[in-house]
Amino acid sequence: MLNAQFNIINDPDIVWAAYITQDWEMDMPLSKEWDSGVITVKHVPVHHGGLSYSSPLLADLVYDAFMSGKLPVYKDPECTIPQDKYLDYRTDTIIHFDPETFEELIAYAYEEPNPEFDINFWRVRQLIYYNKKTALWGAEVLSIAPVLHNKRYKDNDVPELIPLFWFRPVNHARN
Repeated sequence: MLNAQFNIINDPDIVWAAYITQDWEMDMPLSKEWDSGVITVKHVPVHHGGLSYSSPLLADLVYDAFMSGKLPVYKDPECTIPQDKYLDYRTDTIIHFDPETFEELIAYAYEEPNPEFDINFWRVRQLIYYNKKTALWGAEVLSIAPVLHNKRYKDNDVPELIPLFWFRPVNHARN
C-alpha cells in the first residue's frame, strides 16, 4: 500500500473511500470523435530549452521511458510485482523441418508492441474519497497502464483490452 493511500484511508476525517478503475481513450482521430460524440484528452506540446520529443503521443513517451529503464513498471495494478523488459505481446509459433533429418523444429517469434498503433487506451486506478471536515471530494491516482486493444476476439466478438504494464505516477498534491 502506498504511503499516501495509507494516510488517506486512516485519516479520521475520511468517511468514505472507494477504488475505481477507468479506461481513457487517447489520441483518437478527430473524425472518430465527431462520429461518436466522444471528448478525448489531447496532447499539448511542451518544449523546454528547445528540446522536443520525436513523437507527440503519450504512448511513445511512456514506452520509450520503459524500454530505457527510466520508468519502473509492474505486472499488477497495485504495483507490487516488477515487470521485466520482456513483454509477451504477440508470440508466433513457427514449425519447420530439418531438410536432412526431417526432424520437426519449433521456433518462437516475439513481436514488440508499436505504441503508436497498438496503445489506444489508458487504464487509470484511483482512490476517491470524501472528507467530512472539509466537505470536499478528493482523488489520488494510484497507478496507470497503457492498454492494448487485442483485436483477436475470444468471446462474443468483443475485443479484449489488456494492460501492457502498470506504473505509479508522482502525486504532487491531493485533488
